[in-house]
Amino acid sequence: VSTTENDVTARAGWRYCDLCSVYQPPSAVHCPDCNVCIEGYDHHCPWMGQCIGKKNFTSFMMFNCSWLFYLLYAIIWVTFLGQAGKKYQHNPPTELGG
Repeated sequence: VSTTENDVTARAGWRYCDLCSVYQPPSAVHCPDCNVCIEGYDHHCPWMGQCIGKKNFTSFMMFNCSWLFYLLYAIIWVTFLGQAGKKYQHNPPTELGG
């Protein structure tokens, strides 16, 4: 890398990552869990198994919406529809024959 390239990247706010051996954009951060530099780094998500950044933030939000929708569906099912099924259950005899 020439001196001119170093000057241009430094003026643009780019930093050199010693761990990845690449130049990072100003919004990038090195993730210690994934061991890569992520542009627009937000956090490392253990449920998705990857870092959340600029390129996959929409996927992360869709993932959150999908499990929240499922949770709401399960609560509604158990609370309302599960209770409606109890009306149609067979009532067992109170005494055993004898």
